[in-house]
Amino acid sequence: MVESRDEVIRTAMIAARDDLTRTLSKDIDDWSWGQLHQVRLEHEVLSGDAVPAVVGDVFGQAPQAVGGGSSLVNAMNWDASTDSFEVTSAPSMRMVVDLADLDASRWVDQTGTSGHPFHPHWKDQTQAWIDGETYPWPFSGAAVEDAAEETLTLLPAEPAG
Repeated sequence: MVESRDEVIRTAMIAARDDLTRTLSKDIDDWSWGQLHQVRLEHEVLSGDAVPAVVGDVFGQAPQAVGGGSSLVNAMNWDASTDSFEVTSAPSMRMVVDLADLDASRWVDQTGTSGHPFHPHWKDQTQAWIDGETYPWPFSGAAVEDAAEETLTLLPAEPAG
């Protein structure tokens, strides 16, 4: 038996609704892509197989709902060959460079500018990254000085005595 295009589409739509009803809710108003499509950002220290749970709690982030998909500008990829819509890869940062005015450029990092989990800039950009927001990215010396909040000066060590 050969099915028509309309029969194939109808069968797929019924199967999708049944799956969403089982997975999320009978009420379609409760359905959202972010309930299924989530990103789990983990620190490099979590890449081993035998990481104790307490370490994962300190260095990991809870899964977060995201938009996007595998074939969109907001490339939050997932593996269609599995039963999961969890993000498998995503941009580590986003940048828009204004070549006519480098000081007008913008960027955002996936987590933050620090890799140290106890630093205030460890994951302070995650929500902006999820929301598609960006931050100013000063380039010229004057713009960097104007935007600076702190300055770190490194000096050579005094010669040993």
